[in-house]
Amino acid sequence: MPHKVYVTLGFHINFYHSWRGDTPDEAGFGTDIRVIREIIRILDRANASGLSARGYWDTEVYWTFQEILPKHSPDILTDIRRRVDADLDEIVLGPFNNGANHAATADEFRASVAWAIENEWGSGLRQLFGKVAPFYRPQETMFTVGQESIFKECGVDGIMLYYAGVPFNTISSFIPRLTDEQRYNPLWFRAREDQPPLILIPCIAAGDLIENVSLESLMLDLHQKQLRGEIQSDVILNINEDADLETWLPSVKWLPNMGGLDEFINVVNKYPWAEFTVPSEYVAAHAPRAEVLVRQDLADGGYDGNYSWAEKCASIRAWTLLEQSRLASYRAASLAQRARLNLTDNHW
Repeated sequence: MPHKVYVTLGFHINFYHSWRGDTPDEAGFGTDIRVIREIIRILDRANASGLSARGYWDTEVYWTFQEILPKHSPDILTDIRRRVDADLDEIVLGPFNNGANHAATADEFRASVAWAIENEWGSGLRQLFGKVAPFYRPQETMFTVGQESIFKECGVDGIMLYYAGVPFNTISSFIPRLTDEQRYNPLWFRAREDQPPLILIPCIAAGDLIENVSLESLMLDLHQKQLRGEIQSDVILNINEDADLETWLPSVKWLPNMGGLDEFINVVNKYPWAEFTVPSEYVAAHAPRAEVLVRQDLADGGYDGNYSWAEKCASIRAWTLLEQSRLASYRAASLAQRARLNLTDNHW
C-alpha cells in the first residue's frame, strides 16, 4: 500500500488580542466571531455534501470560553461541541488565561495547564467538551526549559511548535536540518536531558504554503518523494493558524492559490492518497521518527520577545498584580519557614 499524505487543520482560538481591541466588533473580537462562524459553515457544508472535512481547535480558556463566548457567541461553543461529539473535530489544549507561560513559576504554569483541562468555574475544556486530546499548543509558542515534567504531571503527552520555512517559526533555527520524513511526522522533544520526552507535532502556517506555491503543490511534492522511496512513511501536514485569519476564507483574491479552507478541503478530497486526520488519531498510528533537543526559550517564535504584550496597558496592570502576588507568596513562605509551619497543612 502506498504511503499517504495526511493533513490536519489547526484553528487557534484566542479572543483576547495584544494588537486588536477587546470589543465585540471588527475592531476587536467581532472579527474572530465572524471568521470562526464561517469556518464552521464551510466544514459543515463540505460534510453535508459527502466530503471529508475536519480539524482541531486549540484555545486558551479564560478569556474565550469562560468570559466572551457564552456572552457574545454561544452558537460557536455549541457548534464546536457538536462536531467534537460527532468525532469530526478535536479539542487541543492551550494555556488557561493566555498568560506568559515561559515567565511563569512552576506552580503558576502547573495551574495554567491543569485549569485549562478542568477548573472550579466549569470552563475547563474537558468539562465543556467531554474529551480533550493530550496535546498542548502554547500561545505564541511560549515554551521554556523544564516544562516537560509539569506537562506529564497534568497528563499532557505532546506539544505543538512550528518547524517552518518562514516566520512564524521556532525550533528549526536551533537543530540540525530535518529530513522531510522527520519534519512532517511526530518527533520526540525535550529541552533538557533529564526531562521526560514529549511528542512534538511540528506545525506549518500559510507562509509555508505560499513558499511551496500551494497546499496541493506541497502535497504532490511529498507524495512523489514517497513514490520514489525518498520518504518511506506516511507524512502529516499540520497547518496551524489563528482562527480569526481571513486566509481561511476565500477572500484573499490578490494572492494566487489562496482559496482558503474550501481549497484545502477540495485538494485533500481530490487524491486517494491524501486524507484529513486529527492529532490524536495520527499519533496513535505513527510513532515519532526522530528526537530533537532544543535548549532555548522559544517564546514568540519571531524573536521579538514580549514587546507586543508588554506595551498594552492591561498587560502592564496584570504584570504589576502578578509581581505583587509573587512577593506576597515569597514573604509567606519565608515567614512560614521561620515559624516552622507547613503551608500545605491549612495553617493559613
